[in-house]
Amino acid sequence: MSTINSRDLYNYECSDRGLLLPLISEYTWPKPVRAGLYFVALLYCFLGIAIIADIFMCAIEKITSKTRKVYLSSATDNQPEVIEVRVWNDTVANLTLMALGSSAPEILLSIIEIVGNKFEAGELGPGTIVGSAAFNLMCICAICIVAVPSPEARPIKAFKVFVVTAVWSLIAYLWLLVILVGITPNVVDLWEAIVTFLFFPILVIMAYVTDIERWGLKFKGADKKKQIELGNFQPGESSQKQLRDEYFFRDGKVDKDSLVQFVREVKKYPGLSEEDAALLAATKLVESQPHSRLWYRIGATRQLAGSRKTKPQVSEKLQEVSAWEKLRRAKKAALASTLKTTVPPPKTTTTTTTSKKTDKETKMKGGKRSYPADHGDHLANMPAVENIKLPEIASPMSSTGTDWTKIIASAAIKRQVEEAMDKVYDAMNEHPDAPTLGKPLVPDSQKNAVFDFEAATVAVMENVGKVKIPIQRTGRLDKVAKIRVETIDGSAEAGQDYVKIQEVLEFEPNETEKMIEVEILNDEQWEPDEEFFLKLNLVSGEEDGVELGRINVLEITILNDDNPGTLMFKKRGMLVQESVGTLQIPVIRKDGADGDVSVSWKTHDKSAVEGKDYIGKEGTITFKSTEVEKLIEIEIKNDFVPEKNEHFEVELLNPVGGARVGKINRVTVTITNDDDFNSIMNRMLLMTNANMDKFQVHTESWGDQFKEALSVNGGDTENATFSDCIMHVLTFGWKLIFAFVPPPSILGGWLAFSVSLIFIGIITAIVGDLAAIFGCLVGLKDAVTAITFVALGTSLPDTFASKTAAVQEKYADNAVGNVTGSNSVNVFLGLGLPWLIAAIYHATKGQKFKVSAGNMGFSVTVFTVCAVLTLGLLVLRRYLGIFGKGELGGPKVTKYASAFFLLFLWLAYILLSSLQIYGRINTF
Repeated sequence: MSTINSRDLYNYECSDRGLLLPLISEYTWPKPVRAGLYFVALLYCFLGIAIIADIFMCAIEKITSKTRKVYLSSATDNQPEVIEVRVWNDTVANLTLMALGSSAPEILLSIIEIVGNKFEAGELGPGTIVGSAAFNLMCICAICIVAVPSPEARPIKAFKVFVVTAVWSLIAYLWLLVILVGITPNVVDLWEAIVTFLFFPILVIMAYVTDIERWGLKFKGADKKKQIELGNFQPGESSQKQLRDEYFFRDGKVDKDSLVQFVREVKKYPGLSEEDAALLAATKLVESQPHSRLWYRIGATRQLAGSRKTKPQVSEKLQEVSAWEKLRRAKKAALASTLKTTVPPPKTTTTTTTSKKTDKETKMKGGKRSYPADHGDHLANMPAVENIKLPEIASPMSSTGTDWTKIIASAAIKRQVEEAMDKVYDAMNEHPDAPTLGKPLVPDSQKNAVFDFEAATVAVMENVGKVKIPIQRTGRLDKVAKIRVETIDGSAEAGQDYVKIQEVLEFEPNETEKMIEVEILNDEQWEPDEEFFLKLNLVSGEEDGVELGRINVLEITILNDDNPGTLMFKKRGMLVQESVGTLQIPVIRKDGADGDVSVSWKTHDKSAVEGKDYIGKEGTITFKSTEVEKLIEIEIKNDFVPEKNEHFEVELLNPVGGARVGKINRVTVTITNDDDFNSIMNRMLLMTNANMDKFQVHTESWGDQFKEALSVNGGDTENATFSDCIMHVLTFGWKLIFAFVPPPSILGGWLAFSVSLIFIGIITAIVGDLAAIFGCLVGLKDAVTAITFVALGTSLPDTFASKTAAVQEKYADNAVGNVTGSNSVNVFLGLGLPWLIAAIYHATKGQKFKVSAGNMGFSVTVFTVCAVLTLGLLVLRRYLGIFGKGELGGPKVTKYASAFFLLFLWLAYILLSSLQIYGRINTF
């Protein structure tokens, strides 16, 4: 029986590789078990580093968000306006505190390793820095290139700053070669360490100078957007308007005017409560505000750990409302761009518009939800279409494979200038103080043949057999013109409810109308009214001289019977603001649409008085055969006098033509006073600001920190996912420990900065031991472990953050723009600072600080070559059309080719460096 020597209990394989570990004797543990436990512990500590780095970066966010007051002249009064602008320049913040926040583990690992090795150079810290730089530059860029949906491209906006940091990143690694291989081989003198460290402030100064465009004593005036960000307003300008236009919110709060405009948009979606609108407003603010890479890094870490999110989480319904609102904003932006380039300003403002667009609901298939159209906004290029039923935006593909999103987007782009002007007129005429604008002539119809339908909606009986639909031609008539006609499924499907049509009609010269025959299939079974669409398209290759008119999509409703129908209001009550202008009350025709019918309407005074509060009395509306909806228009008078809510009634009576009046024959209209409206908006403003406070990245008190640490998803359990719950359980211990870090609200964030940095240092020391012992147990040298496991583990949050930024941001700056700067900082701080400490220590003893140029020199050389190729590819992607003229994204083939090339470079770096470390390749 063998005996165990007491010396063996503390002197066994790999027991001497750590500074702090192992804590107990592992002599009797099987080697595979030890390796597995150390690997799991390494992964767990990577989670801990990510979480404490999150807190560390929250402190940095608090520090860099410090503002100063700027006083601005006002054009409206003698009182100066006051805004707050950031003290920290974005570029300086990115290269100092934010770079330290994302690279703190690598930098501290290098410092701790040198101090722990009695001021002798190690391999784990420098290897991690170079390996992390390689992963960040090549792998993260590859992931971000692929992440951007094709064919979109994301260029780097601050390209000059990127060039400066890219050049400095190459200088940094070339400088390492110079001092390790050239000037003093295998030795770092004190002056070399000092110069290496001083490169860091030089880099920051050069990048800052480039950013403000003062290089070479040249000054380029900032544009208005830049002036708004920096507070350089021109005297006399309306700074309030500029701030509102740029979505700039004082103290991070939304201003009331912006909230009113947003609520007017989203409240047109039915069934939306004040709380929902406030949450959507907060969500919109978070999306609209500029975000730094630090914000994305914090968000990625919290997503990974199941913590409180930086972005609001909304229900499926609110996501659909948000998608609908974004679609409308995109259409308005496209229209504004069209107007800016093609439409001259009107010469007169005295003509009264002859028609009003109407607020209608564009219904979703199945009748579950409704998507209202804005006043003057049109979906799918159908200005007069009142009841087009579209599939859900969240699921744009119809059962037949038709992509409605593409149809809508294509039609919106091709909308006529005249329609765009209609929107402008209606939007301006909605405002009580705006002048009434006339409509200029649009000459396109004088040079093109214009095709459209005579009406936007028709209804036919199921047993009609075949129905002829007229297609009219206006504009230019002196030549042959062709137009394609096709059917699109709605709730009615081709082959079951009607016969599919897809044909080309040819109009001879001076021919103004043709009929298209649609066959309706009668299955002799009762079913609700169904609809499908008839759409006009330009014929491929023959688009010249031909264009689509205003009504190029026709809704055909198949009715179940042939009754004249029932006439009634849509609902029993309506609530309108006193300043609404013209009230439009919809009257619908149900259960049939055969023949011409009419119905009279009459107003009845209640607390609101005709002539004083509204202009109404009585009138008649007529439904032609197949028409299913009409509007009663009543002018609401705004007397601008504070008063209580008032109401009146509108009644339907005396139907003619065989129709009858339905159950809802009266509607009560309540006119709300603007004071009540202001009260509602003030309440919503408070709710929105409260929601915004929830999404600050930092916490205000220890109580908040412990509450978030103890709860999944930061306490928002309603929106917590299964993965959030799993990760919360795994990281609960770390969260509880780190909740003791002082909140960033104390001392401007500096106390949290210092304490969290200490925590990062402690965990990094443990990670260094775990990595070294794990590598020893599985037969990996420290340098290989550093450039693989440790580099990947510390870079994982950055990977998720960059991918998210690549998808959500308009530019590539937050995704890859600061990778080169971060790599430079890693060298100048991560190597320069510990080398300076060690060089000073050895200088005081009259010794030389030795650093082996073998592994480090070769790894740096390979990395530098790969970095030059990577940066060259990014520059080519920016300027060549084949790549989409953007560093990220572009056509699918070239973006995947670029990504594979970068991944190949990274694998080549790992392979060559590993072969050299194991002696398969000769060193310098």
